[in-house]
Amino acid sequence: MYDYARFNRMDERSIAAVEDMDETGHLPQAVEPLQEAGVDTSNEGEHHSRLVFLNHMISSSRSRAAQEHKPPLHSADELLRFLERRVQQGFAIEFFDAERNDSNDDAERVKDGVGSDFIRLKKITFTEVNSRRYATLLFDAVDQAIRSMPVLHVVSMKGRDIAGDEHERGSFSAHVVVRLPSGDDRDDGTYRCVVESVAGISRRTIGTFFRRQLRRVAKLNGFEFPIPREGKRGPKKPGSAKYHPDLTLVADVSRAMAGIDREVSQMVFTKRSERQTIADQTEVIQDEVVADVELRISAKQGPSDPNERKGWLLTLRRIYEERGFKTRLFFKHRSGKSTSGSLHDGMDAATDMLLCPKEEIVTEGAPRKWVDEIQTDVRDAMIALLDRDELWNRNAA
Repeated sequence: MYDYARFNRMDERSIAAVEDMDETGHLPQAVEPLQEAGVDTSNEGEHHSRLVFLNHMISSSRSRAAQEHKPPLHSADELLRFLERRVQQGFAIEFFDAERNDSNDDAERVKDGVGSDFIRLKKITFTEVNSRRYATLLFDAVDQAIRSMPVLHVVSMKGRDIAGDEHERGSFSAHVVVRLPSGDDRDDGTYRCVVESVAGISRRTIGTFFRRQLRRVAKLNGFEFPIPREGKRGPKKPGSAKYHPDLTLVADVSRAMAGIDREVSQMVFTKRSERQTIADQTEVIQDEVVADVELRISAKQGPSDPNERKGWLLTLRRIYEERGFKTRLFFKHRSGKSTSGSLHDGMDAATDMLLCPKEEIVTEGAPRKWVDEIQTDVRDAMIALLDRDELWNRNAA
């Protein structure tokens, strides 16, 4: 039962101070009614749970070259090292404003981005635990529309807004931890990844950051790969094509669909401006065309066993997303209605909640919307999830 007597033990000085409180809810004197009533207002020793999403981070490379010419792949370690250097230069930031995002001069782009919403990679560290390697990324994002926050005094029940100065806006932070190959481990371009669930930073915004930043890396470093060419009299001097790497966060569809009152009916893969080679039977005449490509794959083509079909769907999605295709899922509800798996931009958090496997971690400190440094307890708890094989191997068939 709630102990109301604890609040009745305030002395007369505390009660008078509350009655004299001004319109803003401030106490005229440094009086602490709750502490004087014997109420512990500190959070020391408390444990709090946080929600995190289990994902796979996939390294891929994309180019406009014909489909048979595959650009080289980069390891996540190498790509994250590129991003680490951009953090040190102050350029690991992307603004959600197309007009301010196209400049090739990073310094000018960052200067022009003031006043726009953004996502930034604030910190990145590499850690080794029990002979395994991990990368921890701390993202923060800013919403320019948030200029104040409401607070309520729990004794007087008077509320007010706490506003920052003219250049301060609402900010959010999220940790992302990736397990990297160690020693003789095979690097297949797919890595276990845990993303902290934070309103304001979704997997979509993180994916946008990776895509734009790594495009800039490729352009600055002149990423190209050779393309063999055949002439009428034999091989010709190889040509070259530009490409850019990417890091993509992919949810485990096979697990995410479990327990949902609907099943995948089809998957649609779309790639804009795909370059295709068209040749006749003699392969003397050959042309290249660029067009939008859309593939529709019915779930009925998969195995009849539900668990095997889930694994089949996941494999298909990974294959096509590694080739640069965008995935759109269509679900068939048991009522017979079909709905699309694509949600409005403002529903990013709902999308993550629907598609991603979810776990909880427990930390001593209360979750904060924004932090200035990587929180070691959060990182360690996320690393523990990365090493729990049963979380990543279920429904693997």
